[in-house]
Amino acid sequence: MLIGVGGCVASQEGEAIAERAPFVDLVFGPQTLHRLPQMIAELRRTGRAQVDVSFPEIEKFDRLPAPRAEGASAFVSIMEGCSKYCSFCIVPYTRGE
Repeated sequence: MLIGVGGCVASQEGEAIAERAPFVDLVFGPQTLHRLPQMIAELRRTGRAQVDVSFPEIEKFDRLPAPRAEGASAFVSIMEGCSKYCSFCIVPYTRGE
């Protein structure tokens, strides 16, 4: 069984989670969710906890599906948040903004 901690707070706490809870195998932020398969492979290869809370802005968009609609369209990723300081969201604080 693997134990992982992911999300905004994982981004903020990072290595501290692994130090505080040595039974945690993976710590990852919302920006690195796409790296999870590689992190699991590295964990299995090395036996060491994997922590990746970086903010790669380009890499995650490398494998987007082709657009399927004509005209204007957009998406808003609430998982990754933004920098607008909504009362319910911790993301701007985890980014140090």
